Amino acid sequence: MVDRLTKIENKIDTLSKEIQEFKSELKTLLSDKINLSSSVKESFIADVVKNVSKLLIKVSIYPTKDECCGAVEGYLSLNHASFFSNFTEDD
Repeated sequence: MVDRLTKIENKIDTLSKEIQEFKSELKTLLSDKINLSSSVKESFIADVVKNVSKLLIKVSIYPTKDECCGAVEGYLSLNHASFFSNFTEDD
């Protein structure tokens, strides 16, 4: 039982780190591409993370990095198309 709990805890830690990396990358992209106030950026990031997390939990309790990226791209293209269109495949 303890072993299973430890594995779950490790998976949650990994997912938490990936979310933090995503937030950091999104902040960098926002800074590079669009001039917005800091509070608007934070609000936008929180909205994206919250809604993408809701989508991902329906697909997988422990999503892979590819699943996370796909969910973010899908969410942004459907809900923030003008923002998403600022990016290219190289970004």
